[in-house]
Amino acid sequence: MDNSNPLKNEIAEFQAAYERADYDRASRIFVDANKSMPEIAYRCFATYVSGQLASVLINSYRLESTALMLDKQHAKYPHMNILSKPDPAEAARINEMRMRNIDKGLPSIVLVSQGKSGSVTVANIFNSGFGLPSVSYALTHTRVVDSWARDFARGGACHTTHLEPNEQQMMRLRSGGIHRVIVHVRDPRQVLVSLVHHFEKYPEQLAVQREYSKEGNTIGAKAMLALPQYQSAIRWIERWINMEKHIAVHFSTFESMVSEWDRFVDRYINFYGGYSKYFSKKDAETRHDSLDYHFRSGRADEWREVFSVNGGAIPGQRGGVKAGHLREMGAT
Repeated sequence: MDNSNPLKNEIAEFQAAYERADYDRASRIFVDANKSMPEIAYRCFATYVSGQLASVLINSYRLESTALMLDKQHAKYPHMNILSKPDPAEAARINEMRMRNIDKGLPSIVLVSQGKSGSVTVANIFNSGFGLPSVSYALTHTRVVDSWARDFARGGACHTTHLEPNEQQMMRLRSGGIHRVIVHVRDPRQVLVSLVHHFEKYPEQLAVQREYSKEGNTIGAKAMLALPQYQSAIRWIERWINMEKHIAVHFSTFESMVSEWDRFVDRYINFYGGYSKYFSKKDAETRHDSLDYHFRSGRADEWREVFSVNGGAIPGQRGGVKAGHLREMGAT
């Protein structure tokens, strides 16, 4: 953990409480941190324990009250939802960058990615290619914060989350002035395989879900034990498909990203509104050593080797997202 983080002790205590499944204690640590250091608290927790924070607030039944608290704080602390290093001076620098983008007329863009779909790579198209800094419009991926959404809609920013889709979330986005969303997905069978590898590499994250993959002597066996995550991935895609009636959605897929990168980027830029003169393809494709891309093999069809056809271990042959849906989005 970054030693320059003034909340490192609180985050360590939060993580320890999370590991004990003491969600009440963990949520109180986060709330107290926001009361004592509201300018930097959210960005610190979002940087180091974003996934755990979402789980804690849901399981402690404090998601709604915490979102309302952050909503009220924003008027006094307008930089609290800027995602940067804890130093307020860094947040001020990023805000200046954003103001320059707004002066250029660059809008903000909501990029929602499915887990294990190459999120950082697609985010770079906007964060680096257009120089759009990350400013949050939601409390992790769980709850759009009204004042943050209004701030985000002013323009000049991009933030990538795994935002949960429901009608109320879409209404909050639209009420804030956000009317379009990019949703990036991946074949759920490959998501399942990648998740098992992720749980093994990052054991401190998502304590409940990682238990699914502890048993089994092969990746395929571990993946079948983690099958609830596969089913969840399918439902997540289905629910986003249903959101098209509430907000403009541009679907993209990991498979098209790795097979036709240039066309993939062009479609993003077109949906964003053009602005090609402000886009740097070189910057969009540059990998940053300071970032963890969570990128392993980058393959689209590894699941074919992991699951056995003869053994009947290929999930998803019945129900769920129809193959036609994935085909329409370019995933097959």
